[in-house]
Amino acid sequence: MTPELKRAIIRCLPEFFSLSDAEQQRYKSTLSRVDYFKVKQHVVKQLFGINIINDSMDIYLENQSEKNLSNEIKDASNFINSHLSSNLNFGEDDLSNEQNLIVNTHMQPLYGIGEDSFYLDEFLVESLLDYDSLYDWYYSSYQWNVENEKERDKDYQAWPFYGGFSLEWARMLIDGEFYHANLSMASMYIHYELEELGNDYIQKLIPHEIEDSFSEPDNNGYIQMSLTTNAYGLEKPLKQLNNKFRTKLDETESRLQKEFDTMSLQEVLILDERDEDSPGKHFIFSDKEVLKKVNFKTFIKDCRKHEQKDASSFYIKLEREKQNLTDYLKEQYEDIIQ
Repeated sequence: MTPELKRAIIRCLPEFFSLSDAEQQRYKSTLSRVDYFKVKQHVVKQLFGINIINDSMDIYLENQSEKNLSNEIKDASNFINSHLSSNLNFGEDDLSNEQNLIVNTHMQPLYGIGEDSFYLDEFLVESLLDYDSLYDWYYSSYQWNVENEKERDKDYQAWPFYGGFSLEWARMLIDGEFYHANLSMASMYIHYELEELGNDYIQKLIPHEIEDSFSEPDNNGYIQMSLTTNAYGLEKPLKQLNNKFRTKLDETESRLQKEFDTMSLQEVLILDERDEDSPGKHFIFSDKEVLKKVNFKTFIKDCRKHEQKDASSFYIKLEREKQNLTDYLKEQYEDIIQ
């Protein structure tokens, strides 16, 4: 924790340093957007002499003080705004990319947990502290979903659990440097690569574009927007090919999940993914068994312990799946067009 952050916490959250380490972890995991922004304002002021503001924060604070706000709206507002999830970017428009990276590095220990100040972009982020592994946390979510589905449909058949992580977004410090990150199962990483490839390939086979149109305002002033696909006379073949593609994609995802689960490599691939704002990483977990060996509080240490540094086999498999998909789409396209 930097001196700038410590000074800001002492000023805005004076009770924080009177807490035990365990209590501080819990405090950070439930930090509200209001407290976060107050601390960030002071950190930015110390670093750059800039006063950052946020209109949405002002509106939120104003709404919270409205006496005529219904209890239902207050409850919903408190639930959404008591979690940082989509609120970590307050004030970023006032700073350059370089300044934002510096501020993010300073701020990460305020709300991230464990050795790496790990933060997962989830509404129920406080529950990370209550589980011993990534597996336990995600399996708990899986069970909750299954139980809810069974309450609605007594004949509901639960799908097998293969791990679940699918482009989950995180922030953390790695060796003291700030990183954005994605967390995915190997099968889901390949799935999204195939989805992007398939959409692009179909666009080449049957060029098309999405067009929008708007209705006249109704009596209440509402306007409806509708989207239509213009494939220049090939709308029906395009729909058929897209249906074939979605079915193939679902089948491939199911097959890959079973394959990786059976192989049980228990590996983690750590790929570099830098964007224009900051360094990034993509953590790819081979199967559900390796999730049992990684804890949110010791995330980087555990991932490195099970890291597979040679990703060549994975990329060979990815390219093979891509080739299989394009071959399939080309074949289906030729059958449909005939």
